[in-house]
Amino acid sequence: MPTAFDVSETMPVPADAAWSALIDWPSAPRWMPGVERLEGPAEPALGAELRLETVRGARRSVISALTPGRMVELTSETGPVTAVYRYEVSGGERATVRLVADVAATGPLRLLGPVIRRSVRRADGDQLRRLAAVLA
Repeated sequence: MPTAFDVSETMPVPADAAWSALIDWPSAPRWMPGVERLEGPAEPALGAELRLETVRGARRSVISALTPGRMVELTSETGPVTAVYRYEVSGGERATVRLVADVAATGPLRLLGPVIRRSVRRADGDQLRRLAAVLA
């Protein structure tokens, strides 16, 4: 699947605190642009559903891969567009968080894939910078 962006950010907290912030779904609107509300399980589990309210309407995402404490992957499908956001946490006293966003379109929208990926990069490419600011 084509990558829209791949970014990393050093967090001002240890890896376990960075992980806790990533999976604190109700706090996500503080650092996820366009997300007004995010609901999900208290403990992430493979296949669990997250419900998002965004400026563009309600969506759902599924935890499609999980390594507790280290990596969570969220997959969303909106019509012919599939987005996979993979958050990886590493490090010790100052965590590094990496976000890789892969986005693909099918059908007639496939031709607009590059435009969609640029739009996703503009909208979400600074998530980790915003998360670091919230954690500071």
